[in-house]
Amino acid sequence: MWHFASTSFYYGLSWSGTPDLNYRNPAVSTQMFDVARFWLDEVGVDGFRLDAVRHLIEIGEQQENTAATHSWLKGFRAVSKGWSPDAHLVGEVWDAPAAIASYLDRELDLCFEFSLADAILNGVHNGHCSTIADVIAEVLAAYPSGRYAPLLSNHDQERAMTRWPGDEAKARLAAAILLTLSGTPFLYYGEEIGMAGTKPDERIRTPMQWTDEETGHFTLAAPSEALSQDRAGHSILEQTGDPE
Repeated sequence: MWHFASTSFYYGLSWSGTPDLNYRNPAVSTQMFDVARFWLDEVGVDGFRLDAVRHLIEIGEQQENTAATHSWLKGFRAVSKGWSPDAHLVGEVWDAPAAIASYLDRELDLCFEFSLADAILNGVHNGHCSTIADVIAEVLAAYPSGRYAPLLSNHDQERAMTRWPGDEAKARLAAAILLTLSGTPFLYYGEEIGMAGTKPDERIRTPMQWTDEETGHFTLAAPSEALSQDRAGHSILEQTGDPE
């Protein structure tokens, strides 16, 4: 998608606020490899989450999963592991399991499993376990040695608890399924205390609720976005003292 700015156009697949970098330009790749080196070597982070990675390099009308994208990721993996052999690379590849699996081994360590997330949320909501079982079987067949990252939601989706307002039994069931699957489960911050939130993005990315105060004890300043009105019972302080 091309966007106009002042006297010229720039390319941004998602929207006008996120221009794409041209990874076909060697200078751009070199710069990004150096960014990775800085965070791994000088800061000491444990790895990277690569967002929307299947759209990294487009070729003509092919917008996703291109050979150029796979090739670039192999180079990024070599650079990252060269600086930090234990660096963990997790990718967001919003696709079917078979397509996701093509990014593993020589490129990424794990990829998020969105089809399974949808199955868990819908199955728990509707009370249909067969859908969950079918997708679990597909996932286990697609990935080598449990190399996938199950989740319930992320920063682009409504929070899981929003589907079941006040129904902690369903929230507990979804969490139990997530945390007993093979693979490496991921929690979106706040899921562990039942934080709710719907679009727009600002409402699903509010600060962690450390207490049930108006600010969640996240800041002493006035928050630019009000926290959830359903804060009672959904804070770290309250749940730390509640073994259930």
